[in-house]
Amino acid sequence: MERLTLEEKVALLSGRDKWSLPAVPAIGLESIVMSDGPTGVKGDGSVPIRSPLIPCGTALAASWNSDLVEAIGSLLGETARANGVHVLLAPATNMIRSPLDGRNFEYYSEDPLLAGKVTCAYVRGVQSAGVAATVKHFVCNDAETHRFDGNVVVDEQPLRDKTVGDRPLRELIVRLSATLTPAVDGEYVFGVDCSGAGTLQIDGREVLVLAPEHDLDWSALFRVNPRGVGRVTLEGERPVEFELEFRPQPDSKGDQIGLVTLRAFPPAPADLRERAVHAAAGADVAVVIAGLGEEFESEGFDRSSLELPAEQLELISAVAAANPATVVVVSAGAQVLMDWVEQVPSVLLVWYPGQEFGDALGEVLLGRAEPGGRLPMTFPARPEDAPVLEPGPDDAVANEWHYREGLFVGYRHYDRHRLTPAYCFGHGLGYTTFDYEDLRVERQGDLVEAAVRVRNTGSRRGKTVVQLYVGSEHADRPPWELRDFRSIVLDAGAEEDVRFTLTERAFSEWNSQLGDWTIIPGAHKVAVGTSSRDLHLTTTLAYLTGRTAMRA
Repeated sequence: MERLTLEEKVALLSGRDKWSLPAVPAIGLESIVMSDGPTGVKGDGSVPIRSPLIPCGTALAASWNSDLVEAIGSLLGETARANGVHVLLAPATNMIRSPLDGRNFEYYSEDPLLAGKVTCAYVRGVQSAGVAATVKHFVCNDAETHRFDGNVVVDEQPLRDKTVGDRPLRELIVRLSATLTPAVDGEYVFGVDCSGAGTLQIDGREVLVLAPEHDLDWSALFRVNPRGVGRVTLEGERPVEFELEFRPQPDSKGDQIGLVTLRAFPPAPADLRERAVHAAAGADVAVVIAGLGEEFESEGFDRSSLELPAEQLELISAVAAANPATVVVVSAGAQVLMDWVEQVPSVLLVWYPGQEFGDALGEVLLGRAEPGGRLPMTFPARPEDAPVLEPGPDDAVANEWHYREGLFVGYRHYDRHRLTPAYCFGHGLGYTTFDYEDLRVERQGDLVEAAVRVRNTGSRRGKTVVQLYVGSEHADRPPWELRDFRSIVLDAGAEEDVRFTLTERAFSEWNSQLGDWTIIPGAHKVAVGTSSRDLHLTTTLAYLTGRTAMRA
């Protein structure tokens, strides 16, 4: 650093452009290139790149498999290197505080231990390829509403316990030209959002004109309802010329937003539901794929409801009435209400599963592969049961969030208030069954060793996630907290001793007065099971003494 001039230091801080740092030949530093993530390597947009599209964050966490996540991270690291990227802006690991946070799909869990283990595995994988990983976002950035200008008020204990030189844009004109070949006859709908002026022409006709406008809330460009909507009737299989032109508009200070989004919706036959019901009635098994998507979950805005779209609920009811053997496949990044579930015998939650969704879904539905996921979050039975429902500031005047729930986020909240969720944290079914037997827990110096025997009692090979929880007798602590887990696969009839080693940290809490971790006084319960509500074996550990110092 001492060899750098002031100008060179400033240049490294400000960057060469949006995605790279300038080279400094005097010290042998090449330009450092970054790319956004976390579901792939996106590059800077200047040239096309080849990258896998991996499952979203909540899908990775639902694997409860650190080795698998590390392998996926390694794949992304190798992809980054192949595309000249040195830093991947991922993973995203904020806590899932409200089920309506629009960006929950990027994150991992409502539980800090599960989120932390998945985060570390992702980072190790990326770094194994010689690429840097950037853990994001800022702590307590748990909502999209007012994410740039709000203030979070949170006590230190729950904070510790729960978290781990270009051409001016005004001269720029973006013109997108393409040939559009409609699949069918009918009216096509195009929605355009832009912070500036926009013109859409199709087949030589001006379909939509947007007047110049500037909006500093650039996140509005992610929203469902666009500034302008154009409709045009097209003939199927007849190619037409398509052109979208965009010119940014500065505000009074010269600030600008260079973003434009386009959505297109083809015509849909009026009798789609009737066709689905007819097909279902004549099938051995009916499969309904429902869920959300970028219209409901996205960076830039929070969700307004936990409900699936009304037309999807109507479709589920109609198909289930026509065929009792109906499977509903739900594709969503976080919690949705499941108050319709009694209508069908089976629900498969696939999250946003990435590029291999089709093959994987077929393998699971046909029984060739097991749906081995476990929930990394609690699904509420009712919206009002959520510990925090509205993700935006609770004090709109001061523009502040107050984390009054303290430690009681996710399953901790449901346990404390004795609420029955639709599906509890850690829950998930497979194609076989397991027994848990003979829990042994003993103190070994500063460590606590635990072991449990697990047996596959079903007729086929399968996976279980052995979850270990620790509980305290103190009313101001959660009844149970996840402290470790193991994912194991056993053949039919096979058994295995699953072992855990816990440090004193597993029995500690943050002491704000001391500025350190201290062991929670009193006896501690230790339990193992298949979810936060299915703890098959429990024992009590005698009083622990001592102090856990976590600082280097």
